[in-house]
Amino acid sequence: MSAAPVPIVRSPEEILGPLGEPEKLNAPARLYLAGDLGLLWGAPRVAVVGSRKPSENGRKRAAWLTRYLVSEGVTAVSGLSLGIDTVVHETALRELGCTIAVLGTPLEAYHPMANFELQRRIQERHLAVSQLPAGSPVQRESFIRRSFTMALLSDAAVIVQAGPESGSLQVGWEMLRLGRPVFLPRTVVETPGLEWPEAMLDRGARVIDDPASLLDAFLGPAAGRHDTRSSFTGYGEQDTFRLRRLKAG
Repeated sequence: MSAAPVPIVRSPEEILGPLGEPEKLNAPARLYLAGDLGLLWGAPRVAVVGSRKPSENGRKRAAWLTRYLVSEGVTAVSGLSLGIDTVVHETALRELGCTIAVLGTPLEAYHPMANFELQRRIQERHLAVSQLPAGSPVQRESFIRRSFTMALLSDAAVIVQAGPESGSLQVGWEMLRLGRPVFLPRTVVETPGLEWPEAMLDRGARVIDDPASLLDAFLGPAAGRHDTRSSFTGYGEQDTFRLRRLKAG
């Protein structure tokens, strides 16, 4: 087993600059980091979150969205939980993109253990962030605080798929409280019987039909951005190959 990482300890202000009053409310006093701090500067950071038990379409949606984001130079942020989070991190690594894992545990702890190797790779080559010092007990509150920290570190968020009790909704609500963009795929908004999407839309969340429309809304239209229309319903191998070819050349 690998040795526990030696954390880099910084205040949020040291990383992000001066915080406004809304940001200070739920910001941790210290952040404990392992990996490349450069991922917190420069490139846009988008949190991609969702259910721990997604449908197959939810997994495909998360993978396609993450492939597109990292192909455009965006850093994919997620929480290293099972389900959507794992898909996001694994896709970013596979596509040679950048990813940040925001943990609900101290850096030396691994939860879930199924993601031990994934967490180790992120800590070594990308970035893992915790609001808990070494040896801290892990409680339910720890994962709520993780959602606050993920929102603080992200420029925008996408909720790929989530039930009414999903912890990923906490990320969306905190982003909206901070006045940062939250995007919901139309397939999520139109899910029968699901009430939280309408509540978030009432608070300012936006509907997207494909990954390109997310970046158009977030960063503004870009003529050089490749087209992905209808990509939330089409996940063919040709699309994956096209992304890799664009990245290579």
